[in-house]
Amino acid sequence: MKLLVLIPAYNAEKTIVRLVENIRIALDKNIDYAILIVDDGSDDATSNLAKDLKVEWVRHEKNLGKGAALKTGFQYMLDHGFDLVATIDADLQHDPAILPGMIDSMLQDSFDFVIGTRERNSKMSWHRRLSNSITSWLISLRTAMDIPDSQSGYRVIRNEIIKKISLRTSRYETESELILKAARLRCRFGFYPIATIYAGEKSYIRHLSDTWRFIKMFIVTFNKNY
Repeated sequence: MKLLVLIPAYNAEKTIVRLVENIRIALDKNIDYAILIVDDGSDDATSNLAKDLKVEWVRHEKNLGKGAALKTGFQYMLDHGFDLVATIDADLQHDPAILPGMIDSMLQDSFDFVIGTRERNSKMSWHRRLSNSITSWLISLRTAMDIPDSQSGYRVIRNEIIKKISLRTSRYETESELILKAARLRCRFGFYPIATIYAGEKSYIRHLSDTWRFIKMFIVTFNKNY
């Protein structure tokens, strides 16, 4: 199995080196994998560091949104024949040591889409808990499945799912759109427990605007042609 580890990155100069080092430590040398950083228009040293790290690297000349970075990475996956893609955030909120367990869970249980699921505890701010609870409830209702953490960006997805989905959004709501469209394909979801990690890092989620984008996306997906 060829694995692509996809890192959408925006102004991640303080964390990207450590993240790549930790991914390399976590993944067994027998795993056929590549790391792709999609720099979504950063205005810091993210791109220069990515080049120095000797990983695959793509840059958006301006900031297009996390969803756009994911779509760029998914297209790279399809163009280069990877079987699986693992998406992991650039800000160290996702522990790479958990990645082998997520992959094993997918392969052993024949899942198509594994989502790293966080516990909503005091480490997560109240507005994040509220937003996550509401969006996860709505996505669960819409898919008729229990989706405990629809906002988690830590995921492993099969090539077969990505190639069948056309994503129309470009920002944080893209992750929810991906779940909804994968559910339409009746893909098998798995959920893997991960730590809730926040270290005071700056969030680029603009809560009101992103909530509004999610609502618009959620309503539009009732159209079967979407």
